[in-house]
Formats: sequence, C-alpha cells, structure tokens
Amino acid sequence: RMNGLLVQNKGTPDKLMADAGMCFWEHTSEKKDDAMRAAVAALEMIHAVEDLRGVLVLPGGAKFEIEIGINTGLMVVGTIGSDAGSSRTVIGDNVELGSHLKSLNKYYGTKIIISDSTFDAIQDTVFCRQLDSIQIEGKPRPVTIYEPLGMRHSDHERRRMDRRGSLTPEKRTITRLVLARYGERRRDERRLIAERLIVKPEQEGIAAIYEHALALFRKGDLEEAGMGFDHVLSLSPTDGPSRLMKSRLLQKRTEHACAE
Repeated sequence: RMNGLLVQNKGTPDKLMADAGMCFWEHTSEKKDDAMRAAVAALEMIHAVEDLRGVLVLPGGAKFEIEIGINTGLMVVGTIGSDAGSSRTVIGDNVELGSHLKSLNKYYGTKIIISDSTFDAIQDTVFCRQLDSIQIEGKPRPVTIYEPLGMRHSDHERRRMDRRGSLTPEKRTITRLVLARYGERRRDERRLIAERLIVKPEQEGIAAIYEHALALFRKGDLEEAGMGFDHVLSLSPTDGPSRLMKSRLLQKRTEHACAE
C-alpha cells in the first residue's frame, strides 16, 4: 500500500529494509516539484495507515505507526554497485540526513519531519510548523526542522481547477463513461481522499501558538514560553513537540536553580 502511494506520486521506491523503506524523487528540467510530491506522498501514507487500522490487528492491542523523514539536496543517483550486483539508488550525506530525520520522530512525538531545504521548496503549497533547530554531526550549521500538517487551501483549489480545466475532449468522454458505469461513488471517494489532506484551521492555530512559544523559549522567556506550550497541550493533549519543550523548560529551570 505504501509503495503504491509512492509510485502514484512519481517517486522511485529504492529498497525495503527490516523496518524501513527508502524512496527518492529526481529533480529534472521537466519535473521540478519533487519535494512537493514527496510531502504529499508522506501525508497520504499517514492517512493510509489510519485506513488500514481495521486489518492491521496486532497482538496485545499494539498500534501500528510509521515515521517519515524527508530531505532535499544534492545526491549521487544512478546504478551503483559492482559486477556482482548493482541497483539504481541514491547515496550521499543528504540521504543520511533524511534517514536521521525519520528517527527523530520518536523524540519529537511526530509522524513526519522534513529539513529546512525541503521546507523552502514546499512552503507555498504545504502548511508546516517549525519544530526546532538541531545540530547534525558534520553539518556546518544547525538544521531547522519542520512538520508538514497538510496542503494549503489555495493550492488545493488551484490544483483541482487546473485538473478540471486541462481535461481534453477524450478525457471528458472517458469521465462520462466512468460516471455512467460506476456512478458518483468513485468520484466521491477521490474527492474525500484529496479533501482530508487539506490542513485544518485548528492545526494552523496550534502551529501558530507553538511557534510563538518556541520563539519565546529561544529568547530565554521561559515563563511565557511555558504558558504557550501549555496552551497547545490544552488544545491537543497528545502534542509531542510541546511535551518535549515542556521537559526542556523544566531542565533549564532546574539548571538555573542549581546555579543560584
């Protein structure tokens, strides 16, 4: 199911490992929306896991979850290996960063984390909240990380209208035939799948409060920052990033008390 979503979004599934999979998108002169397609695929994968809850029954009531990391940057891509065995894949520091971001989800209590380079490429189409800035070994500067929350409303509407306006006479005929044979059900299912990817107003509100509290935390205004993170938790009690920041606040206050 996950591989199917990756292929639908023009990704190239690379390899399956014991508990992970890797996919890459190539940026070419004809195809420059690779980062956006990766983000949309990630959002669709998270929703697909929810759809599969009914059949993914695990022992002891365990809950199946996936975590996704996305990074955008220069990589070596091609058929790599030797005469004994080779495959088409990508390698490089930017590949490793994507893997590292995936692992950070457990720490932040999130499902998708992207790098600042990916955010720069998708911020006009995908709504994200800034989570933190982290120092990666070997990187000259901290990497700002973000959590994609959904498609922006205006972009979703534009893409929908573009698709409608680009229908050729042949495609319109096919659409009429599909509707005649299957009715509105298939169209409604596709619309529902697209609609649920749109960011919700409450998500936008929580993101704004969190980012404001994060800015206060960085300035050293721990009291106001704590109130901001508490506000987020009152709206979304399971918000992982806010819980993490609250624990950091407590640690800083402890350090200040010891110093005094």
